[in-house]
Amino acid sequence: MLSATDSASVQLRALQDDIANHALKLLPVEAGIFGVNPHPDEIFNDSVENSENHKAFLIAASERAEKIDQEALSETEKVEYLFIVEAIKQEQVIFDQYLYELPASHMHGNIPMLQMVLTQYSPLNTKEDLANYEKRLRKINARFDDTISGFRSGIDKKVTLPVESVELLIKSCRMQIVEDPRDSAFNVAAKVESLLDGDKDFFIGAIEESVIPAYKKLLDFFENEYLPHARTTPGLYGLPGYEKAYNAYVKQHTSLDLTGEEIHEIGLKEVERIAKLMEEAKSKVFDGTLAEFRAALYDREQFPQAFFENLDAVIPHYQNVLKDINSRMEPLFDQLPKFECNIVAIPKTMEGSMPLAIYMPGTPTTPGRFCANLSLHKTKPNIVANALTLHEATPGHHHQISLAFEDESTHLVKKIFMCTAFAEGWGLYSEYLGEEMGMYTDPLQYYGRLEVEMQRALRLVVDTGLHAKGWSFDKCVALMQEHLSLPVEEIVTEVKRYCVIPGQALAYKMGELKIKELREYATAELGDQFDVRQFHRVILTGGSVPLMALDRNIRAWVARVKAQ
Repeated sequence: MLSATDSASVQLRALQDDIANHALKLLPVEAGIFGVNPHPDEIFNDSVENSENHKAFLIAASERAEKIDQEALSETEKVEYLFIVEAIKQEQVIFDQYLYELPASHMHGNIPMLQMVLTQYSPLNTKEDLANYEKRLRKINARFDDTISGFRSGIDKKVTLPVESVELLIKSCRMQIVEDPRDSAFNVAAKVESLLDGDKDFFIGAIEESVIPAYKKLLDFFENEYLPHARTTPGLYGLPGYEKAYNAYVKQHTSLDLTGEEIHEIGLKEVERIAKLMEEAKSKVFDGTLAEFRAALYDREQFPQAFFENLDAVIPHYQNVLKDINSRMEPLFDQLPKFECNIVAIPKTMEGSMPLAIYMPGTPTTPGRFCANLSLHKTKPNIVANALTLHEATPGHHHQISLAFEDESTHLVKKIFMCTAFAEGWGLYSEYLGEEMGMYTDPLQYYGRLEVEMQRALRLVVDTGLHAKGWSFDKCVALMQEHLSLPVEEIVTEVKRYCVIPGQALAYKMGELKIKELREYATAELGDQFDVRQFHRVILTGGSVPLMALDRNIRAWVARVKAQ
């Protein structure tokens, strides 16, 4: 017979296992990130039935968690228990959002992302893998029917995407409709030629019969049925139940119990603070006003060093920056991931809707990838190259995510669930660490570092302005133009992003501010005992946790150090 302690431990482990298995079923392709593949021929499922099943599972999981005797758990297990409880709560808030009615946009969901995710994370090492990949392709057409049903439900409820996002989705669909299926980005035959026994057309039938028809169907739906109903207002403001929905998005992405108004005020203060630093940085390289300096940054004659000679120089430049960063890691970190970050170009099919760069995690056998959007590097000065590499690669996303995935002592559930504010906060904090690492000795790179921080501060103001205050699109663009050197086209792209992923833009600054707050606390409490490498180890141990869990972890570490 199990003791109370054993029983509680067994219940906790069983709950962790069940939640992990449930998540892998929801995200069968992304399971490859974690080196497992329990549903090798499955893909996404946007059906209302799947959504309702997910909701029922979370309710049952919450009830199971409540029945576990916390006092019978070890101290380590109590931390695991609190993570599970908070993860369930974080996931449950999405049901106050427009989850079913807005299953995708030009920035998220399976319509713009499926090709990149499917080709990167589907295992392609055996003939059986290839057969499963082909089965996945054949399911695409039918699964997008469920996606369309969700959008139709949104039309009925008057909850639709902005016109601009729909137009970009239309463009994204067109990019996947090719005359020759051999040219499809879903065709991986060239990557697996040695396994095909000469059959280079192994995937062509599935692409002709499922993939291309799927995107043609989506294109027809968006152009002829959905676009006339697309909302003409940029934010959620004014949609049925928008206040409850936006609060849920804020909670999901920040993990904090703050209102949009409170975050708006934090943003305004940060904008004011960073503006003063930008003025100081500008004065070291330019005599005119900040507005004049922002314009001058795009003048190749005044600042030739700020531009790439051609697009062939972009990837090698980022590789050199990463090499420099790697040489400066030891004073701040005592752990390094198994793989260095790969730097590659974003697929051309995604260039029109993606930002300057994104990070795609690796798997247990492949490195993660920093993906640069070459189309945005054609005329843009490269003053943010150092900050961007610190954020996306090392010690930012690649470093943090890789270490979390490589930790064999961490339960899989803690690798699957990600707190946006932790992940993006760490990325922005990593940009700040570049100052301590000596990565901003070039005054233009330092100014660029401040500019991208200003961009994150403005996001607090603009995101809350759009969704909680009813700001117009033009007002948001004007505010960002007032503080950034970005061309108006890029600012417009940024604001379009905030319109369709409510709350996500808040994660960066809110997470970074929390990490900095905790470092100040630990430094003050520990004095000479403070070890920044140990501080970073504690932060990076145990996965991407909600910010209040991170607060508990750091305070517990401080208490342990003081007790020594």
